[in-house]
Amino acid sequence: MAVTVTRLRLTETGQKDRYNKPIMSRIETTHTAHGFAPLVASDVSGVEQIVSRDGGTLYFRAPNLTFAEPDDQFVVRGVVYDVDGRDAYWQHVNGVDKGTVIILTRAEYTDA
Repeated sequence: MAVTVTRLRLTETGQKDRYNKPIMSRIETTHTAHGFAPLVASDVSGVEQIVSRDGGTLYFRAPNLTFAEPDDQFVVRGVVYDVDGRDAYWQHVNGVDKGTVIILTRAEYTDA
């Protein structure tokens, strides 16, 4: 089942701020994923705080291949996820390339 997702990527505008640092702009692009496999959330309790972690895996097949940088974010079904590392190739058991895979994570902090 195809899923429409939005990739959020920061890119340099070519301009510098008053501290001579590059000014970044967020670029949003829409992509069609072959599927999204959600990851079951896990709760980690700390002192006075609970961390809820979840995420999932996006699968892209040709001709809708999508690649990710470690700082990218994806919006899947209205939820913003961070990319966990770089994209990887998705291969069939016989070794034929099927597409790309992107691992997503999200952490939500709440008071205990």
